[in-house]
Amino acid sequence: MFKRLSLFLLLIITCTMLFSFDWGIKYGAGLSENYGDNSAYNLLYNLTVVTNDTIFTNAGSLNHVANHRKSGLAHNAGLFFVLPLTGDVNEFQIQTEITWQRYNFSSKFERVYPMPSGGILAAAFPDFVNGSVCSTIDYVTVPFLFRMQQDKPAFQDTNEAIVGYFGYVGPSVSYMFNHEITNKDGIKELDDAIKKLVADSETDFVTNQNYTYTKYENSTDKIKKIKYDMVFGFGWNLQNVLKIGLKRDAFVLDARFNLNLNQIGDADINNSYKLISGIVSLGYKL
Repeated sequence: MFKRLSLFLLLIITCTMLFSFDWGIKYGAGLSENYGDNSAYNLLYNLTVVTNDTIFTNAGSLNHVANHRKSGLAHNAGLFFVLPLTGDVNEFQIQTEITWQRYNFSSKFERVYPMPSGGILAAAFPDFVNGSVCSTIDYVTVPFLFRMQQDKPAFQDTNEAIVGYFGYVGPSVSYMFNHEITNKDGIKELDDAIKKLVADSETDFVTNQNYTYTKYENSTDKIKKIKYDMVFGFGWNLQNVLKIGLKRDAFVLDARFNLNLNQIGDADINNSYKLISGIVSLGYKL
């Protein structure tokens, strides 16, 4: 189903570019975050004792669950295309875009106490943690929007800045090309401390025991390449804003809400969550 939708959107864009249309460039900013059953980041380590390089013993695990989510700055930028379907004042249109879209959000740990199993970890990490795990995800996004536009009649004053308004709704498909996870403050310190514990054990020639650890991928550590959204928005057509005769001097101001339709988590555990964003954009018609 989703593959067919992607091909359909590509076909619509191709058809749009073969006919008479308005087009331009746009940039927008707003807020984004993740939500769902597993939206809280779960920091989970498992420690193993290796004796004489042959005997492996489970030394326990360390588990921290974020207790707050925090939204971050969202961006989009790219090209938009608007294909008129009717020519009257109340005009039906199709709008497509090719844009870069960035989501930023974080999971915050505020006085989160570890839940260690095993004496080694309980002794080494007894204190609470303050910190955050920050996520940045970049997509190439292509929406297909059904748009209803209300223009001012030609006989009205064209010197006004607002010459019409519109609303739209429709699906979009996105391809993820960049994904970054950053540990900050106490979470980074905890990760560094576990790595140090393992590194120091390699020089312990008295007990002849080494430690290894596994950090389990979960939540936003791994996400799917393809994301599908439903897009809702409204806006205004502007003209004669700069009043300096710059090209058409025609702008588009709109506000948009993107609601993720599919679960995007791709880790083995805690992978049930989605993304949402709200963005205000300014476009310039070329």
